[in-house]
Amino acid sequence: TIQSRPLSACWRIRRVAADHVGISEEATAAKNELLESIVHFKTVQARDGTATVDFGVRGGELENKSRAPRNLASDGTFYRISTDLGKAADRVMELANKLGSFSPEAAPLEHFGTPRGAECLLHGTWKLQF
Repeated sequence: TIQSRPLSACWRIRRVAADHVGISEEATAAKNELLESIVHFKTVQARDGTATVDFGVRGGELENKSRAPRNLASDGTFYRISTDLGKAADRVMELANKLGSFSPEAAPLEHFGTPRGAECLLHGTWKLQF
């Protein structure tokens, strides 16, 4: 099972560093609230179950027509597992959108997933949290 745990030392270091580069306390609080909601989501997911995704040739992870990655939150997948998991997923998405409102960048995904992807502000290595 997935154990609920406090924010890592890495996040605490980033939080302290953020205070010194002009990121507002409200934005930092929004980020921490999002991270805590992800921990809660994973706790509920460990209890109630997870969606199975076929990463094979059949395209279970992709939309049939567009071949774009499926959005498990918007297609109701989490609610089919349990109401609690659906609500936890909704909360994560709500808080992610709230945090996005603090971004000074108008188009952070510009060029993402295109041949010019290296020009995207979010280009680089990512760690999946949700």
